[in-house]
Amino acid sequence: MNPKMIAKQIIDFNKATFDHAFETITVLQNYSEKMVGIYLEKAIFFPPEGKKVIVGCLESSKKGRKDFKTSMDGSFKTLEDLFVGAANTMGFSIYGLVEKTDQSLREVTNEIKKASVEVMDKSIQTIANVADKALKQTVAVKKGKVIEGKPGLGISKATRKTVKTVKK
Repeated sequence: MNPKMIAKQIIDFNKATFDHAFETITVLQNYSEKMVGIYLEKAIFFPPEGKKVIVGCLESSKKGRKDFKTSMDGSFKTLEDLFVGAANTMGFSIYGLVEKTDQSLREVTNEIKKASVEVMDKSIQTIANVADKALKQTVAVKKGKVIEGKPGLGISKATRKTVKTVKK
């Protein structure tokens, strides 16, 4: 698909979304204006000068909505010209951009995986070394007690079993 068409479709989608939202808001505001108008007709206690002020505010609101809509339509046209013009000037391909982005994300993901595997390997080796040293110290302490002839001669069987399992 032509990058110019993709840019145009994106802008058209956003414009259509804005138009539908704007129309919905306009319908709600028009309904509110009718309700206020009915209220003003029925309200006898409301002074005529106040009615004029409210009607003037409603008219000003309508004009402001119309001006805002005109401004937004002009902005969408300018945006479309900018993107389509840039796509034409640069020979920009949206598929190339997506492919490059996807490739760089895969590379970053692979680097993160590799680094996390290295960290895990080092921490497992460290834990194994610490556990091995602790076990050797425990065995040496138990052997020392047996050799010195201190109480705990029954520990010698457990020490031999531990030494045999460590050597295996």
